[in-house]
Amino acid sequence: MTHHLFGIASKRAAYGALVVLTLIWGVNWMAMKFGLQYAHPVIYNIERTLVAIAVVFAVLLWERRPLKPESWTAVIVTGFFQTTINFGATTMALAGLVLVVEPWNWQGELAPKLWATLSGFGWAAGTVATKYFQRQHRVDMLNLIAWQMVAGIIPICLIPLVYPLPPTQWNAVYVSALFFAGVIATGIGFILWTAILTWLPAGTASLNMFAIPVIALVSSMLVFGERLTAPEWLGIASIGVGLAIVSVRAWLASRRGEREVIEAPAIEGG
Repeated sequence: MTHHLFGIASKRAAYGALVVLTLIWGVNWMAMKFGLQYAHPVIYNIERTLVAIAVVFAVLLWERRPLKPESWTAVIVTGFFQTTINFGATTMALAGLVLVVEPWNWQGELAPKLWATLSGFGWAAGTVATKYFQRQHRVDMLNLIAWQMVAGIIPICLIPLVYPLPPTQWNAVYVSALFFAGVIATGIGFILWTAILTWLPAGTASLNMFAIPVIALVSSMLVFGERLTAPEWLGIASIGVGLAIVSVRAWLASRRGEREVIEAPAIEGG
């Protein structure tokens, strides 16, 4: 049985999906700001991950793929880095997005920037681990995504048992933010990412890391009325130039039939 997730069956379709995914993960930073107004970051992270788990398992059932984990070692290792560390730290680092465009400014609130750094480490380590296990065990990526989220969210679920946290304030705004973050950005987002990597080299697909912070800053500016500083605008311009240069290099390499050497990890927006 041939699996073409979301009808992505060619490189052209994969490029289109990459654009969509980049927009989704960029806007998700804004959705998180809404959600975190009504829930503690730890609780919010647990709830949106549980929603995403339900989405991915539903797709596994729909496509009649095996539900049993193919490698518990792969599940535990990737789950620890990509879900426990990356998901958790990303949520805690919401105010630390300036790190991406103004890395020299370490004054003020240090904690969010440290969380942002930890989040990036988690994603990078998880990406390396995923590629290793995919090569060694040829695991089904959709199955791995589902189970690594299950394994990775368990340590986070233990936190409220040790440190009592305030309950979620359920309302229409929070439900909407949770739906976007859990169903669209995390659940569907990671399924899209899997489909994209089927057709595109990791280096090409990972170019979205340059655009996501820009989309996050601009969307926050438009929705929340935040004013960007001159260094932030300079950072956005630098990211744009860097994205253009790397894109041209990747395009020229593909025209020459060369293997890409750009292996920057992507940044998930949640």
